[in-house]
Amino acid sequence: MNGYPFPNESESQLMNESESETTTVPTCGMCQRQRTIGDPAHPMDSYGYTPMQVVTGQPFGWYSGDDGEMCPECMTKTMRGGL
Repeated sequence: MNGYPFPNESESQLMNESESETTTVPTCGMCQRQRTIGDPAHPMDSYGYTPMQVVTGQPFGWYSGDDGEMCPECMTKTMRGGL
């Protein structure tokens, strides 16, 4: 092996190509809305959720975690008691 994680450039390129073919659009687990980047109707989709948003009262970004995805609107309802 020439390096980590891919032994040569061609294998790295193959991995990147196959990953892009199987990439799925993040979808909110609560409302099933898909994440849209650059859509003026959902401006916070461009930002990720951070705990600092809770502390400072900023609008929530999109949550992506091992336990699922949540759009900013559903995150706001959940965190601020709107459910």
